[in-house]
Amino acid sequence: MSSVPGSRLDDVGFSVPDKLVHALEYAILGFLALRALARGGITLDRRDVVVAILIGICVGALDENYQRLIPQRDSSAKDWLADVVGTAFGVLFATGLVWRQRRATRRTR
Repeated sequence: MSSVPGSRLDDVGFSVPDKLVHALEYAILGFLALRALARGGITLDRRDVVVAILIGICVGALDENYQRLIPQRDSSAKDWLADVVGTAFGVLFATGLVWRQRRATRRTR
């Protein structure tokens, strides 16, 4: 969606607040990044959590910078902040799932 010119954004069919869309997109990114780094939930350490959040921070910054090149689009620190918050939420959600999976595995042993 970053490549869609601003005048055509209504064509996409979203009537959701812009910041919420940013947060949801990046929550998915954060979740998937952590799951990949944690090797599907088998292992997880602090480094994985930090790297997953840094991935979201960097991708969000690059995406906001890219949007400056698209006609009738702008980049904003608030959009980037929504990206970062969304990434952190996705990472925390994935962390909770990994911990829950580990606890369940320990109980069955």
